[in-house]
Amino acid sequence: MAIVIAILNQKGGCGKTTTAINLSATLAKQNRVLVIDLDPQSHTTIGLKVNPAALKHSIFDVLDVREHKATFKDVVIEVGENFYLAPANLYLTSIEQKLAGKKDRENRMKDELAQVTEDYDFVIIDCPPNFGLLTVNALLSASHLIVPVEPSVFSREGLKRIQEVAGMLERKAGHRLEMRYLISIYDRRTAFSRRFADSLETEFADKVFATRIHRSIKFNEAAEAGM
Repeated sequence: MAIVIAILNQKGGCGKTTTAINLSATLAKQNRVLVIDLDPQSHTTIGLKVNPAALKHSIFDVLDVREHKATFKDVVIEVGENFYLAPANLYLTSIEQKLAGKKDRENRMKDELAQVTEDYDFVIIDCPPNFGLLTVNALLSASHLIVPVEPSVFSREGLKRIQEVAGMLERKAGHRLEMRYLISIYDRRTAFSRRFADSLETEFADKVFATRIHRSIKFNEAAEAGM
């Protein structure tokens, strides 16, 4: 049974997609890994050198409730050894409208994913940067949540909102997430970054990963190369 990890921060630009791609690729060196692009911007899909416009099926077709919808097995693309992608495209922007009023719409992902979790060791979900239906689907599918946090006030506020949403899901749906925080885009040269990281580690102790992801042009170059 796969360990399902959602990656989320409401604020864009904190390394959410970069974390999803690189964590998945690293885990795939020793495990079977599926990364799910649940963001209509399709950045994980593009970052793995898959053209969203050329897709026959996408994660949209898995979540849609049409009579002849696709399954994960129809959608998944092999992007490397032991490394698989459930891609996204622009159609995903309409999924909330498609599922409006449908029964158990917040569990669409969980129900479909349950059919393939035996095929993988890890499932990584790249969430959109908001708290709409797609994000709720991701969080209810996952057992773990990683929140990339760049040193900024806005990123910290995004973290607080995520804590509120996770608490609401636990109260209303009985679903508890194991949360961890990842300091990203960290610049050790600035006093602000160092203060921010120290403050986060003091407040959340063992909930913060010991690893800090440093600011580097290498991430931009890797994304451009699809590596």
